[in-house]
Amino acid sequence: MLVAAGLTTFFAMGAIATSPWHIIPEMGGDGGKNVFAYLYHILYDKGIWFTGMNYPYGEHIVFADGQTALSVPLSYCKWLTLQQAFAIMWSGIMLSYVVSVMFLYKIFMRLALHPAAGIVFAILITFCAPQVLRVSGHYALAYTCVLPMLLYWTLSYHANPKVRYAIYFFAAGTVMSLMHPYYAGMALIFAGFYSLSYLMANRQPIVQRIRHCMPLLLSAIGSMSVLFGFMHLTDPATDRPATPYGILENCTTPKEILTSAYSPYWSFLKERFHIGHICDGGEGYMYPGLVALFIIALSALLWIAGKLRKKRIDVLEPNQFPDTFKLMAVLVLLFAMGVPFVFGLPGLLNYFSIFKQFRTLGRFSWITYYIATTYATVALYHWYHTLRQSGRLPQALMVLFIGMILWATEAGGYITFIRQQAREGYKNYDAFFQTGAQNWSGFLQAHHYRSNDFQAIIVTPFFEVGSEKIWVNGSGEATAWGMAMGAEAGLQLHLPLADGMLSRTSWAVANRQVKIIGGPFTDKAALVAAHLHKPFLLLNADTAGATDPDKKYLYQGAKYLGHFQHSEVYVCYADTILAHDKLLADSVNAIAKYMPVGDTCIGNCGNWMVQHFDTGRFKPALFGKVAQTSFERDNMHIAAMKADKLTAYTTMEFSCWFLLSAADYKSPWVTVEMLDEQGRILGTTDIDTKQSTDSKGLWYRAGGYFTVPPHTAAISVLLHDEGNSYLAIDELVIRPANALIISKDEKGTIFANNHNITQ
Repeated sequence: MLVAAGLTTFFAMGAIATSPWHIIPEMGGDGGKNVFAYLYHILYDKGIWFTGMNYPYGEHIVFADGQTALSVPLSYCKWLTLQQAFAIMWSGIMLSYVVSVMFLYKIFMRLALHPAAGIVFAILITFCAPQVLRVSGHYALAYTCVLPMLLYWTLSYHANPKVRYAIYFFAAGTVMSLMHPYYAGMALIFAGFYSLSYLMANRQPIVQRIRHCMPLLLSAIGSMSVLFGFMHLTDPATDRPATPYGILENCTTPKEILTSAYSPYWSFLKERFHIGHICDGGEGYMYPGLVALFIIALSALLWIAGKLRKKRIDVLEPNQFPDTFKLMAVLVLLFAMGVPFVFGLPGLLNYFSIFKQFRTLGRFSWITYYIATTYATVALYHWYHTLRQSGRLPQALMVLFIGMILWATEAGGYITFIRQQAREGYKNYDAFFQTGAQNWSGFLQAHHYRSNDFQAIIVTPFFEVGSEKIWVNGSGEATAWGMAMGAEAGLQLHLPLADGMLSRTSWAVANRQVKIIGGPFTDKAALVAAHLHKPFLLLNADTAGATDPDKKYLYQGAKYLGHFQHSEVYVCYADTILAHDKLLADSVNAIAKYMPVGDTCIGNCGNWMVQHFDTGRFKPALFGKVAQTSFERDNMHIAAMKADKLTAYTTMEFSCWFLLSAADYKSPWVTVEMLDEQGRILGTTDIDTKQSTDSKGLWYRAGGYFTVPPHTAAISVLLHDEGNSYLAIDELVIRPANALIISKDEKGTIFANNHNITQ
């Protein structure tokens, strides 16, 4: 069995197996970040604190998807090379395939399959698993052995409730939760729904049923408790988000259950009959294969027929597969589909707060995948065995071999995917480390710099993702390239990134980081905390497109070095930026000192407006005496101004402050509409509070630039509020980009271009 599992793994992952130190399937986005976090932590950090992003603050390695159980102990092995660290990761992933086959085989032996059939189906289930798709970038989730291990020990415990199986369950859940926290959730869901199903499917006295379930349930709770205890002892942050964005937007859908772009059959149907979109992955993807779907559908029909006839049909229904696990598979799948929360009851999640930390419920459908495919295998073998026992050996062999061949054909689609990832990964590695070409050290040397001349890297378009409240440049080609460039330069030069693409990042840290690109009137605490007299290496991606004035401000006083690796390269000094910030703030405060209470415009003051919401009733206000309590209606116009003095293509800025709740991830967004004299919309710009680069407590400034098209007569602002996404609104400003708007209230608070600069 082990030989067969090893050979199959080598066959499927040949390119990875022969050069596991040379594969990077994805350079940008999550894939690039996960490579960077794992390698940077091992090579340059020590312990649990990851310094490779969010410079100068860093982040807990758990929230970097850095495979904590691997990267933390390896971070103490400073003799490891980058290639060796890479080889360890890929070897672990490949080993998980072998272990997965082994445990599935053990399951089938427990369920009375022939050893040969058990080996074949164990291999097929492993290489068709949803986690196979994670080799493209979510490496910590690519370990396929975890759920087969939990399933085997749960089946063993179900048949013979010995405490040792619960201990094994606890050990696996605990170790793998330190590889990725989702595994702790998987263990808890596994044990919780097994217990619920056992209570529902068995007719023993209730006390006996509860006594049976408790050891396994306590082992899962124990794994989660160890993870929480570890985080409590090692994580200094106290303001991480409690409710991630998208928990009910990434649930399993019928398309993710019934279709697959990796299946040759579905690919043929799409080409032949022009079927619309078929699932090519996703958080809730759990396609079990056509054979399994057919068997499960037929079994369901037979079960219904048996209920109608009040007699169980045993000919095609395997008695050895426990009803508890069938019920469990259904209940877990419903949970992964968001039931009952998606039925207008999202508030119920507040009673399951432990699961709110898991951004997507859809991944829990992987549990159903393993139970469903295991059941389908047992049922198929039962049909074979029944036909053989009745003397119909040719028909029995036909049923078994057709099932195997159809299943193996679909497994071939996944193996093709793995090989494609390996081929791309080989080329990406060469591009990532510039093997055979000039690298980052060579580029700097050509310009008379060394890596230790710099303190960190700033990549623009700047990205800061993970706090849920702030989601600056969290998607798009420019950000993917930015992550790839930053990771590449950071690993080669041993320099951390000021940008961050992490999970559950502290609100305070995220708010400080984004102010780096907030323009001249933001307080740049991250730069103050950095090394003032050592420059940053500033990289601007070719794909960045037009840069707004606040982002351009970062380049003021920076020294241009040249173009390298799809980016413009600059040398940027923190003290230069901070000195210019102070000069501007001092100038504004000097003017405001002699200003009366009110607003004034300096510079190009064609059309502009300031709205203080002084008729509101919310206290304390951000500016002035009061602010406006959140409006009761969604999609309402909250401001309008004439644009008769604006020339065509004038660059304008809209900004407004919103007070957000600490209870969730929600925030509003606005649409700025440019209208002609007849009120027709000439153009629109969406501005999202999540893109805020300035904040004060939970007050966030939604700001963005737009260009006025010809014949614009008015500018109107439409506010979108989806489900009480803010508590109050204050200080709305529309201004030409080259105008300076200064506001002063009775308390002496000074705002410049809608930023608080009060000294």
